[in-house]
Amino acid sequence: MTFFHQFRFNFRCRAFLLLLVFGFAFFGCSGGGDSGDNQTVETGVIAFSLKIDGEGIQQEQRLSNGAQFDCEANGIALIEIIVYDEFDDVIAFGGPFECEAGEGIISGVEAGVDRTVEVLAKDGSGATIFRGEVTGIRVVAGQTTEVGPVTLFPVLNRPPVLDVIGPKNVSEGDPLEFTITAMDPDADNRLSFSASNLPPGAAFDPDANVFQWMTEFGDAGVYTVLFVVTDTGDPPLSDSETVTISVGDVNRPPVFEPIGDKIAKTGELLTFTISAEDPDGDMLTYQATNLPEENLFDPGTQTFAWIPEREDVGNYLVLFTVVDDGEPPESDTEAVTITVGATNRPPEFDPIGDRQVNEGELLEFQVTATDPDDDFLFYEATGLPEGSEFFPETQVFEWQTGFQDAGNYEVTFMVADDRDPPLSDSAVVIITVGQINRPPEFDPIGSVIGGVEGDPIQFRVTAEDPDGDDLAFRAENLPFGASFNSQTQTFFWSPGFQDAGSYPVTFVVVDNGDPPLSDEIQVVITVGDRNRAPTLTPVGDRLVNLADFIESTPFLEFTVSGSDPDGDDLIFSAENLPMGVESEATFDSATRTFSWLGITSSDLGRYQVRFTVTDNGSPPLSDFEDVTITVADNDPPFFISIGDITAGGGTIEVIESEGSPVALDVQASDPNEDLFTFGATGLPDGAAVDPATGTLSWEFPVEGTYEIRFIVTDDGVPTLSDTQTVNLIIEPESILF
Repeated sequence: MTFFHQFRFNFRCRAFLLLLVFGFAFFGCSGGGDSGDNQTVETGVIAFSLKIDGEGIQQEQRLSNGAQFDCEANGIALIEIIVYDEFDDVIAFGGPFECEAGEGIISGVEAGVDRTVEVLAKDGSGATIFRGEVTGIRVVAGQTTEVGPVTLFPVLNRPPVLDVIGPKNVSEGDPLEFTITAMDPDADNRLSFSASNLPPGAAFDPDANVFQWMTEFGDAGVYTVLFVVTDTGDPPLSDSETVTISVGDVNRPPVFEPIGDKIAKTGELLTFTISAEDPDGDMLTYQATNLPEENLFDPGTQTFAWIPEREDVGNYLVLFTVVDDGEPPESDTEAVTITVGATNRPPEFDPIGDRQVNEGELLEFQVTATDPDDDFLFYEATGLPEGSEFFPETQVFEWQTGFQDAGNYEVTFMVADDRDPPLSDSAVVIITVGQINRPPEFDPIGSVIGGVEGDPIQFRVTAEDPDGDDLAFRAENLPFGASFNSQTQTFFWSPGFQDAGSYPVTFVVVDNGDPPLSDEIQVVITVGDRNRAPTLTPVGDRLVNLADFIESTPFLEFTVSGSDPDGDDLIFSAENLPMGVESEATFDSATRTFSWLGITSSDLGRYQVRFTVTDNGSPPLSDFEDVTITVADNDPPFFISIGDITAGGGTIEVIESEGSPVALDVQASDPNEDLFTFGATGLPDGAAVDPATGTLSWEFPVEGTYEIRFIVTDDGVPTLSDTQTVNLIIEPESILF
């Protein structure tokens, strides 16, 4: 077990007397604060004796033979006694006091069990050099309990020492801040600080050792705070100081509830009560000085009462004062002007008369009045038209009328004097605003509206009439083919391809006001030239059959042509011209002529040439055709018949019935007796062509017209083909009854 208790100062303090019978006596304090100051606590007495642990001290400090306790021989100058309850709370303490003997008694110790007595023996510097304790002591009320001897053991650790803090004083509402410091004779110890019994609102920072308290009004009083410093020795030791903090009461002045100036009439009672608040709740006394007459103010009821006479007309400055009973006394003062007026007569307006103005014009006039008592007059107006204003200071009515303000308006002007109660007069003025017609105005549309040839130009013109009149629209100088719908106010024109140019059109709007007024705008409609593409006259595929040239050299020559809807100049060109083994094709763009001379059997094959025509418009546009030129020593096959219809001569029609399967026979021949195959495009769903026989089969034909292109191709070199377009008409099945 340890030989001491650290200080745990949960104080419950009452006075007690501690006597050491061998040479010293002292007063201490015992607990009881938790039970209340008026509660009686039963107490007893502890009698104790002391001895030194002889093994734990230096030889020269040992006691002489036969001696029980020798203060001087053991270097003991002071003794301090602490008594703890079963919760380790201090219930009695005393000292330090001079050491003379080793026995004593402690009276006034609260009765109970598990009491602990701790004894601290200190040297002349106040450092503890011996400690001892006895635990488990039972204190019986009204009896003496023998304890001891209490063995004192040498202390290797020396306690820290608080620097003197001393009592502190502060006034209500002021901050209090101070730092506590301490020193420890054992330099390797670290110190920790604590504080207990802090006043409400106060704080102690154990890291910075700083006490802080921002006192408030109402904190006046005396507070005791225990500051403790503890070292980290083994065992840890402490020092403490109980600091008294006195918060001085600060008196704050009372504050008047606003009284305000007063107006009195001759022959009538003027009475009012004054009051004030004191933030400290002090008793208040009231007084008034510079009264018009004596005894007009009762300090007890805080009431002023006065019936002024006719000769009292005038102004009186009365000073009211309130004083508290604080230390020192504080006060507040308010000066009140009492104005006494004679019997009041009403003011009267000077004639104003009704007023007339036209829309858009400014109406301004001043109203005036006279008061028989020459009182100060206040003016106001009610029923003011929107946008108008009345200036009471100058009595001027002002209205910049608008063009929607036509009509009659009733405005009431009022004048009142400054008496209590005030008297007044009023005048009603009829303001007539005449209507003025204003012209309509076109909404912005732009001075130029553009389009191009071939595209429709459409737009709508709109206008606003500030008077909301009905409007009628018309257009003048319309271009040929253009129209204007006056109901929808819509202009429409689809210019042709010869209409490029600028066309000024005038639009007019007229209201139905009196007199009617109008507005007009001129819009230039600009039609831009649109270039149209030229058309290349169909060239068609070309065949050079060497078999046809028996007595001459094979060649191919033809001219291309085209047209332009705008009459633009045309330029012709050709791309991918054939280049034979012994010859090559040419194209003369000036004459538009394609020429290929000296064609031989080495040139057999197909050649795709693109012919293009381009105009000189902006931007330039063109047309082209891809022409297949076939050089063959072969004649193409040809169709003979489709069904019962002879082939050739363009598109042919074949009619079949919806109720029966279609089996359309196709016949063809080849001059060179080459083998050939059949095909078709544009076949309806479910239909098929036999490539060997050319027969078109369709098991479930559906009503309708189908354009089918039949193709027959031989196996010559190069292969050649023929086509035939057929309109296959499937008629609905006839039903006979």
